[in-house]
Amino acid sequence: LGNIYLHEGQNNMAIYNYNWAIALIPDYAEAYYNRGNAYINKGDYESAIENLDKVISSKPNFDIAYNARGIAYAHKGQYDMAINDYNMAITINPTYTDAYYNQGLTFLDKEMFDMAIDAFTKVISLNPNYADAFNSLGVVYIRKGQNDMAINNFNRAIAINPDYALAYYNRGIAFLKKGQNNISIEDFQKACKLGN
Repeated sequence: LGNIYLHEGQNNMAIYNYNWAIALIPDYAEAYYNRGNAYINKGDYESAIENLDKVISSKPNFDIAYNARGIAYAHKGQYDMAINDYNMAITINPTYTDAYYNQGLTFLDKEMFDMAIDAFTKVISLNPNYADAFNSLGVVYIRKGQNDMAINNFNRAIAINPDYALAYYNRGIAFLKKGQNNISIEDFQKACKLGN
């Protein structure tokens, strides 16, 4: 039942149900993992980390728990701890695209642009249809001042997902930085029309 509430975004109800599951089965690692994710969704990163620590101590090869804990650490601004967890997830599962992707986002937050490029490029090599990776790669190139490279990546993200509002918005920024105001306005309007 907790999983249904978690999927529906009803995090408090999910936590309530996971509490019952853990009370019945105190070493139920999956319940701790899912409760940790519910706490991440609520923005209670410390509680998320506590739950995910319990999962990892009982299941040290549970790659998705390392990834989730890395997300919690990143939200707390503890980027090195996050990167360590993403590295553990990747060591356990070298094809874990979400761990590489989250690692890339953390490198971007740390302004380690070349490392971010490597991480997003690895995601794309594992899954060439990972639109978020192309979008994030484009953001890195904007931050590096390489707007043509950024536009190329936003184009790829949009080709994969033609309704990707954020990719249109980001491409608009790249065109604006190039002084191509008319094209940037079109992208901003498209992003607004698509929402978010």
